[in-house]
Amino acid sequence: RSTWLLNPLSSLIFLKKEDAKILSIGPRFESEIFNIRSYGFKSKNIKAIDLHSYSPLIDIGDIHNIKYENNSFDLLICGWVLRYSTDRDKAINEMIRVTKNEGIIAIGVAFNNQKDIHPTSKGILEKISKNVKKVYFNLEPSDFPENHKKKYSLLIFSLR
Repeated sequence: RSTWLLNPLSSLIFLKKEDAKILSIGPRFESEIFNIRSYGFKSKNIKAIDLHSYSPLIDIGDIHNIKYENNSFDLLICGWVLRYSTDRDKAINEMIRVTKNEGIIAIGVAFNNQKDIHPTSKGILEKISKNVKKVYFNLEPSDFPENHKKKYSLLIFSLR
């Protein structure tokens, strides 16, 4: 699923892949880190955090209290994590805190049905509009055909 965020990110040709400092939140497995690398990002610039990990490539960390300095990353990828957050506002504020000014944040959220209460792109943007410089990609659950079993919210934006 990380590819669903990486594909639209790859069209941002101004993003300097060789130099970009990246944080992946909740990669679960090393395969997501390898997937990021396959898009041209350098291993030495990729950091990853998850609540549990078997891998030395993934640091133990929590989205609600990210252990990195302010303005550390050019790109932050948060796929399929906000759904499980106990405090979404704090999680989103932490993502903003560690991302550089004009940095890019990519968020993916899965929806299983119409009654899901998980954050949509629209809901996220409403809460953080003062921090958003430009929305590059936005796919809402309502954009999917009605008979599509699983729906997603994908959001990619830059910070001001």
